[in-house]
Parts: sequence; structure tokens; C-alpha cells
Amino acid sequence: MSASPTIDVFDSSATIEERIQGVIDRDIRSYIERDGGTLHFVKFESGIVYVTMSGTCKTCSAVTITLKAGVERHLRRALREVKEVRLAE
Repeated sequence: MSASPTIDVFDSSATIEERIQGVIDRDIRSYIERDGGTLHFVKFESGIVYVTMSGTCKTCSAVTITLKAGVERHLRRALREVKEVRLAE
């Protein structure tokens, strides 16, 4: 898998989706992957970021804590448009 170009999360010409992906790539992904998991951005809709988590995250009992206390907290701090993060169905 090739790395995507790094998006400046403060670039006003970048879409919110690009900025979300940029924060995930820059600040979150390495923490998830360090424990054998993967995090994929699916979509942004009405203030909610939808993601999928796989690898060890899929069966981990702490996935909700990781999602809310880790991923959501970080995205909300970085991007004011983000109100919540949910697992995509």
C-alpha cells in the first residue's frame, strides 16, 4: 500500500475529508498500527466521521475506548467540524 500525500490540516483549500484523512495519517494511524490494528476513514456526514477498524482492533475488547477516547478525541481537537466518530456499518 503506498502512502498518500500528507495534507496540511490547516489548508483552507483542502476538503474536510482530506483534512480528516490528513489527521488520521499524521497523528493517529501509527498508534493503531503499533498494536496490529488498522483504521480506515469511510466518510464524513453531518459532523460525524465514519471509520472501520480491522486487524487486532476488530476483536479487541477496548475498541470502543480506542475509538472514543483516542480517535474521536483527537479528531475533535484537530478539526472543529468533527462532532463524533462512529464505526461504519
